[in-house]
Amino acid sequence: MLVVRIFSLLFLMLSCSATFAQYPVSLPTANDDSLETDSAAVDSAVTAPEPSEFEQLSELKTNALTWVRRLIYRGFLDDQLTGTSATYALSEWREVSGPAGPVQAYVTVVYLGSVSWLGKPSSWFQATYKSLDVDRPSVDFDLVLSGRETLGDAYRALWRVNKEELKSFNFGVKPGTFDYDREDKPTAGKESVLKLYSGDFNITEYRGSGADGDKVIAYRANEVPPLSLVRLGYGNMCLNLRDRASDVEPRLEVPLPTSR
Repeated sequence: MLVVRIFSLLFLMLSCSATFAQYPVSLPTANDDSLETDSAAVDSAVTAPEPSEFEQLSELKTNALTWVRRLIYRGFLDDQLTGTSATYALSEWREVSGPAGPVQAYVTVVYLGSVSWLGKPSSWFQATYKSLDVDRPSVDFDLVLSGRETLGDAYRALWRVNKEELKSFNFGVKPGTFDYDREDKPTAGKESVLKLYSGDFNITEYRGSGADGDKVIAYRANEVPPLSLVRLGYGNMCLNLRDRASDVEPRLEVPLPTSR
């Protein structure tokens, strides 16, 4: 009888060993939360929508795109002078007292001339947004925009972060969003002299409206190519002219538009 029980016990043990060998299981330890993590990952993959192109932008790219667009579309392009650039300092400001607080970034816009893109008149720009945050990150742009005096959509929009690989991107606004910087029609106001670190300028104020109801004031001076802007006040922030240059060559190595 004892022999029969021993054989039965051995048979049961062998059967269990075969089962675990066929279906190996990695049991979680007392501190292992992998089961919960796997469940969350599955739920996320099933229910979470893919982030849109705009939702994937970093804060650096968002700020760079915002202020480069504002400069270009709020400016008054002088398309007669090729290879001109202007650099602006981004800081807080008040209309009654001017810029205040530390400079947060420098934005440089270079106009490289009137070009033809697939037989259509267009304008070629390059720009740089250089943040003054830790490590001084930067975003470079190459833009071919439809039209000349009145600028429209981008035929070509390339950018790179910290001098890494150039990539294409959308130079427009989020779908369904009103593009204030292209559609707003500012009205001319008073003329005066604006005294800056970069010089004294005879300016005309142009007032308009921006995103989120922000008040926009463009201080225009014809002798400041390429965009004729001395200062762009936008809500509680402003871009203030810091430096200018002429005979500027392309900063990014990209294929040339059809013609210059």
